[in-house]
Amino acid sequence: MAARRKPAVKRRESGPVPLGIWLVLGLLVALLAAVLVVLLTRTPAPPSSEPAASAPRDVREVRKEAEPEPVPPPRFEFYRLLPDQPSDLPVPPPAAQPAPPPVAVPESPTPSPADSTERFLLQVGSFRAREDAERRRAEVALLGYASSIASAEVNGATVYRVQIGPLAAGEAREAESRLKQASIEPLRRRVGP
Repeated sequence: MAARRKPAVKRRESGPVPLGIWLVLGLLVALLAAVLVVLLTRTPAPPSSEPAASAPRDVREVRKEAEPEPVPPPRFEFYRLLPDQPSDLPVPPPAAQPAPPPVAVPESPTPSPADSTERFLLQVGSFRAREDAERRRAEVALLGYASSIASAEVNGATVYRVQIGPLAAGEAREAESRLKQASIEPLRRRVGP
């Protein structure tokens, strides 16, 4: 007898996935993205001040909240005050700052009559920007010296010179030493008698 052959099983070809499955899959992905966005942007709830009644209270879990430190007021107001000050009046040093230690100045010879009539300008800076000159003027005012800003044309550009004076020779030497202690290198210029 001849062996009987089994009928061949017809294989089903996998065709395109139905549109309904794609829609359900897309909705699931969108829902997952929305949940992630909500979880990431959610702010944590502030801890309640009352402990849960059912949980036992442990002393180690009690935390003291740190009080916020008050913001100190601004220390210097010279940016607001300095433009209103006349430049020819001396500016007293601030009361809150301690006086600088006395500087040992070597004894100078007895001033000659010509020395007592000499007058000097101390130039404490020369800047291209007026804001920088105003800043230096404020630094000098904090040291207790009144200064002025003079503009000049140098090589076709405007420069702003911050100057103290005119001062007598002795005052100029004293001011020079105080300025050098404050890391400001002054330039002494003689002016008319």
